Amino acid sequence: MRTDDAGAVTESNEAGQEDQTDLVASETRGLVVLTNDDDFGRLGRKEPHAGIVCYSPQDHEPGDFAKAIKRIDHYFEPAAMHGHIEWIENWL
Repeated sequence: MRTDDAGAVTESNEAGQEDQTDLVASETRGLVVLTNDDDFGRLGRKEPHAGIVCYSPQDHEPGDFAKAIKRIDHYFEPAAMHGHIEWIENWL
């Protein structure tokens, strides 16, 4: 994963209509998606992607959340994240 290039997408679409577009765009740029949107987990099982990092509860402490992301970033080479879905909760 790379931490020097990031973009943010806010919830502005209806029922995941643009989720596939966002997933394709991230794949094209080689960027891992960080999301709490379950649609990406479902899409990631059938569509190519550069990697998806999901989280469910939104009550994680910011410091713990950041540490988990750093652990994932340290553990996975970019090629290993390609097509892979990882859960933040496994790294807290």
